[in-house]
Amino acid sequence: MTSITEKLKNEHHDCEQKFCIFESTVESGNWEQSQPCWHQFVDALQTHIRFEEEILFPAFEKVTQLSPLNGPTAVMRLEHQQFKQQIKIIQQMLKEHDKQGLQDVADELMASIQQHSFKEESILYPLCDRHLKLSELYCGEN
Repeated sequence: MTSITEKLKNEHHDCEQKFCIFESTVESGNWEQSQPCWHQFVDALQTHIRFEEEILFPAFEKVTQLSPLNGPTAVMRLEHQQFKQQIKIIQQMLKEHDKQGLQDVADELMASIQQHSFKEESILYPLCDRHLKLSELYCGEN
């Protein structure tokens, strides 16, 4: 059976791949192709964040009795909000075909996501695996 760490680590990898494809379309100046590539990345990231914030984090907080206001999940939620702000900026730059500005913010976003993923994969997800089963999360049995 797949662990929480394995599943979500794979999602991180998938998001990073989609982002790299998007970045390559921007670097080549292929604005027509960059839009659908960007949307694929954003959709994958939003789906991942939604699972964490609506299912995983509440279940983890419940079984560990850690507060959503100041525990490790609070930090992750804050970082998710920062990603959403960077995404809005990139979307505007994408509309304006601002290649240099977009690349700068995109680099910042990817660096932030990679740091965030490292924290989740090395600390939070293993803790979740100790307290929760992935199958229970999908059945709503937390």
